Amino acid sequence: RLRLLPRQQAHDLIARHAAPGNVIDIGCGSGERSLDLNAEFVPYGIEISDALAAKAKKVLASRGGTAIHAPASEGLDQFPEGFFTGATLRAYLEHEARPKVVLDALHRVLAPRGIAVVKVPNYASLNRRVMGRNWCGFRWPDHLNYFTPKSLTTMAEAAGFSCRFGMLGALPTSDNMWMIAAK
Repeated sequence: RLRLLPRQQAHDLIARHAAPGNVIDIGCGSGERSLDLNAEFVPYGIEISDALAAKAKKVLASRGGTAIHAPASEGLDQFPEGFFTGATLRAYLEHEARPKVVLDALHRVLAPRGIAVVKVPNYASLNRRVMGRNWCGFRWPDHLNYFTPKSLTTMAEAAGFSCRFGMLGALPTSDNMWMIAAK
């Protein structure tokens, strides 16, 4: 593939937009992606898979954080209000049965001016229109939600966030979109 524009990376967006402190990765998998965060951030994670959460707990402990095995909203309930300066939700919200509930819980645990980096498939992409049912963003049965920039913004704003996509965050030519949701 020819890449004319740089690929977005969650750890770069956190470094650019979040204050140093604790960062939660919702749907953290094995936790290894959180090791890309700068040293000024302490990585935490929530993971539904017991085996992956156990692995993430060990990985994140090396940087002073931990991982919790739980559904996202229940995991977030285990943290105090304002505990995190940043959050990443990479390829997560499309899998969540109750995405608004998760965003509500996330808003509670973010510090004032805390940010969440959200990456989801872009249902409004031109490629989805061209490819129809063969679009790469369709993954049945594990994708429960499909978002456009407008629907994602509407849901995040209803949870109390202000949203922006930046110049490259929601290009109609991209199959994915990246949103910064700020408290």
